[in-house]
Amino acid sequence: MKKIMVWVGMFFFCQQAVSRSPYDFTDFELTMLPALCTYMKTGNKTAIEAKYGTMTNPHHLCKGLNHLNKATINVGMRKKERSNKQFDLIQAVNEFSYYIDYKRDTNMRMKYFTMMHRAKAFTMLGSNPDAKADYTTVLNANPKYTTAYKQLIKIHLQEGNKAEAKRIVNLGLEYMPESKYLLAQQKKLGN
Repeated sequence: MKKIMVWVGMFFFCQQAVSRSPYDFTDFELTMLPALCTYMKTGNKTAIEAKYGTMTNPHHLCKGLNHLNKATINVGMRKKERSNKQFDLIQAVNEFSYYIDYKRDTNMRMKYFTMMHRAKAFTMLGSNPDAKADYTTVLNANPKYTTAYKQLIKIHLQEGNKAEAKRIVNLGLEYMPESKYLLAQQKKLGN
C-alpha cells in the first residue's frame, strides 16, 4: 500500500512539474515585468506586436528580467540565498545574451533595453568589464541615455578610476549639457 501511495504521489508531482512551462510566470512575477511579458500569460500577442512591433524570442527577454528581479529582491546573506542570487544572475545574463545574439527583428530599442539589464546583472555578478562594454555599446547607439552614463560613472568610481569617470562625465555633457546629474558629477569630481 505504501508503494502505491508513493507512485501516486510521484505521478501527481510529475504532472504538476510538466504542466508548468519554464516560461510561465506567476501573477506576482508579472506585476514586476513590463507589459510586453503579459502575452505569455494571456496569449494576446497581437496587442504586444501592435505596441512593440514584431519581436523574436521575447520570452528570453522576459525570463531574463524575471531572474534579474529575483536576484535583486534576494538580499539574504545565508549561503543558500547567496547561491540562489548567483544562479538567478547567471540565468539572467544567459537569457539576455540569447535575446541579444539571436534577435532578428528591427526594434533596436529593445536590444539596447536588454543590454542595459544585462549590464546590471554583470555588475551585480562583479563582472565590471562586461558591464562597461554593454553600457558603452548602448551609449554609442544613443549618446543621450543618462542611465548608462550614471552606471558607467558609478563603476569607474567604485574601481577608483576617477580620471575615467571624469572623461565619461565630460562626454555626456557634450550630448546633454544641461543634465543635472552630469553637472553635479562634474562639480563633485572637480572638472
